[in-house]
Amino acid sequence: MAHDLDFNNEVLKELKPEYIPYPVALRTVDIVPFYYKQEGSWPTINSDFYFLLGRKPNVDKWQCIGGFVDPSDDSAEIAASRELKEETGMEIPSTLILGVSARDIFEAVDFDTYGLFYIGSYKIDDERYMKSSHKIITNLYLVPILYEHLHDINLKPCDDIEELKWFSKKELIERKQEIIVKKHLNLIDSILYNA
Repeated sequence: MAHDLDFNNEVLKELKPEYIPYPVALRTVDIVPFYYKQEGSWPTINSDFYFLLGRKPNVDKWQCIGGFVDPSDDSAEIAASRELKEETGMEIPSTLILGVSARDIFEAVDFDTYGLFYIGSYKIDDERYMKSSHKIITNLYLVPILYEHLHDINLKPCDDIEELKWFSKKELIERKQEIIVKKHLNLIDSILYNA
């Protein structure tokens, strides 16, 4: 949420140093819905994965959907489900599906399960915290969507997302540096090179 950053900064300013004797890792969640599409027939089959990314106002590049874990969230998965709904209008259960890697998800493209597939946690080099001892650690989730269910999803950019767009895996691999905001390159890499 856009106001989350202001809230977190205000809280950190108000707390006296004796209450924070060491740097704080602020928790965030990043979510990447994806689908798999196959066109044509043998021997000319064209298939690819498509990933949903968002663009913030006054920013030319794209990033994962997500935001800060709110103090009122009972878990990171609930925060991820909430952020996805707030920024895209997409509703999914906050069900966490463990024991899978990104490669497992991509190899089983017939998943008929909505849920959050936990990929890992990553440090985010957010420009807002470059001069601060406080840093961001995010949980990265994938959300598989069956291609035939795409028409049932009413995507709408909301909150602090101005535009939503599906990018193919091929396009992201070829043009990653010009498409993705710098702070999310490591997240996109962890997805692309396991797909």
